[in-house]
Amino acid sequence: MTIRITRVHTPVFALWPAAVTACTGKHLAPEPVPVGAKLILTISDRDPHLFTEESSLFYESLRLVIDDQTAFDSAWKSLPGFPKPVVDLTRNQVLLAAMGSWGSGGPQIYIDTVADYAVTRIVVIRRVYPRNTCIEPANIAAPVDIVVLPRTTARSIRFVERLEALKGCRRFPYGADSTRSPKRP
Repeated sequence: MTIRITRVHTPVFALWPAAVTACTGKHLAPEPVPVGAKLILTISDRDPHLFTEESSLFYESLRLVIDDQTAFDSAWKSLPGFPKPVVDLTRNQVLLAAMGSWGSGGPQIYIDTVADYAVTRIVVIRRVYPRNTCIEPANIAAPVDIVVLPRTTARSIRFVERLEALKGCRRFPYGADSTRSPKRP
């Protein structure tokens, strides 16, 4: 079984870029994808997004790179009630970004951009937090985003995090029909 796990622990001081964005309206972006990198996925590409949901059983913030069927089956068990799609993991790999559990239904997570540069695959994760003025449901949320991409020959995968505050109280970047359950055949 091949599964690479990156656990993400966000200390309070690491959230200051989101606070600056919320107060000033200026986004403090992390290092950009290098010039000359081959873009594999952008935020406007809907097809590679296999699953985006606000609730899951991923109660810790983590990033997964899944390369085989056993690992995929194991990860999908944290998404009860959703039928597992068929993914050819001999030609593809699955990237999963989970935000961990939150005491309200406001935060969101997206695999924003994926690019190959030299021997590294760069995965940009966007975490979006609601403003204090937004009214959010009082439920436990554990947002997750899963994409399927062509397998890479890169020797390493680097996750870059972007923190962002919602503009207004609009929820998802994809429009009103935000939560996309798995694609059906």
